[in-house]
Amino acid sequence: MKFYKWIALIITVMACNAVADTKTKFNWGATSTKVTEKITKNNTVIILNYKISTEVTKAGHVVKQSDIVLISPKTPAGKEVERDKIIRAMQLPNLLVDSNGNPLEIIDFEDYIRRVSSYWGTEKASNLFQSPQVRKMLFATVQDKWCVWVCNWSELEIKGGKTKPKRTTMDYSGMMLPVTATTEMVTNWNGSNNIKITQTSIIGGEAAIREMTNFIQTFTQENNLPLKDGNNPSSQINELSKGIIVRAVLNPSNLKPVTVVSEELTKISSGNESKSVSEKHEYTFEWEN
Repeated sequence: MKFYKWIALIITVMACNAVADTKTKFNWGATSTKVTEKITKNNTVIILNYKISTEVTKAGHVVKQSDIVLISPKTPAGKEVERDKIIRAMQLPNLLVDSNGNPLEIIDFEDYIRRVSSYWGTEKASNLFQSPQVRKMLFATVQDKWCVWVCNWSELEIKGGKTKPKRTTMDYSGMMLPVTATTEMVTNWNGSNNIKITQTSIIGGEAAIREMTNFIQTFTQENNLPLKDGNNPSSQINELSKGIIVRAVLNPSNLKPVTVVSEELTKISSGNESKSVSEKHEYTFEWEN
């Protein structure tokens, strides 16, 4: 009888250990995937193909983008040089991420700055890209794509259900923006081992307006840029809201995505003008190994 109790105890311990391993884990290793990205901004649609690969180093994983091909719209005759210049500017720099998939640094940031600024082709633009605020925005842009694929989902508990709205603060290019977010997870999506995560975030309110207004004031002053409303930057923004919905289907054991859809709707009012911008990115991944 003691023998059977001992066996039962071992099985119970093993089961508890198995249950404890219930968090998503970044584990791409050295791999590559072909990505198809469809971008819809207002009424404009762009479709791209490119390759994303990772190299494992002592410092972490190096994420690289290469082989960018514009699928749609078709390039008009005689515009190939301009198209290639845009593609060079669009290509993401190599990104170093840690063992959890969190961004650490852009490895070739200066080269990226040169590529982006050369696209605009003016001395004023080149000087502007040396601004600390612009450099922060470019770094945030590079991180955003990776994080909707991977780092937003690292170390999450694998458990179906929807979280209560969580209020927090997001540091975006030096602006501390208030965010209210909810996350919903569906396990064994469509009968597979994959999970589907839907994250909804809302940015807005008086605190967001203050942060944006202060950012614009500092940015324009430090870079000698004209203000539309003269010396009254506080009147630039009356209303600001931004809604973001990300839907990601991925393998929880390594965080390799299958599909990711990111949608944003931004509304901003200044003076007597109001503007609404919608942007949607749809990613499909074809893994090579």
